Amino acid sequence: MPQSDLDVDAWRIIDSDVARVISKMRDSGKSLGNLVNGKFYRGIVTGCNSVFEISENDHHTIINDDPKSEEVIRPWLRGRNVRRWTVKWDEKYLIFTRRGIRIREYPAIEEYLTRYREALEPRPADIPAQGWKGRKPGNYKWYEV
Repeated sequence: MPQSDLDVDAWRIIDSDVARVISKMRDSGKSLGNLVNGKFYRGIVTGCNSVFEISENDHHTIINDDPKSEEVIRPWLRGRNVRRWTVKWDEKYLIFTRRGIRIREYPAIEEYLTRYREALEPRPADIPAQGWKGRKPGNYKWYEV
C-alpha cells in the first residue's frame, strides 16, 4: 500500500480499488457531521418505545382502521439501523404523537394507545417513582410521544 494512501486519522489497509471508491464518495458528498454542523443530538425519546414503536403489521392495521393515521406514523430508524454507507431498515414505525396533537382526530391511534395507557401516564411529581408503572413526570399528555 502506498504511504500516500495512509492518513493521520486512521489506518485502513484495503484494496486500492476500494480506497479509490471511498475517496470518490468522500470527495463528492457531505458527511453527516458537516450536514448538522457537528451538532449531533439524541433524537426522539418516547419514554416507552415498546408502545410507540410498532411493527409493519400494526402499521397496516391502524391505517386500515383510519387512513388519516398515516399523518402521525413515520418509518422508524434507530442508530443501529444506520451504517456508514447504508441504512438497514427493520420495518418498524413510530407513532409520532407530538405535543399539542388533537388525539381525537386520530381514533385508530387513540384506540391503540389506550390499551397501554397505564404505561404511558406521566407520574405526578408528588408521587414517588417506586411502584409507578407509567413514564417520568412532565407536562405532557399520556398519549404524547
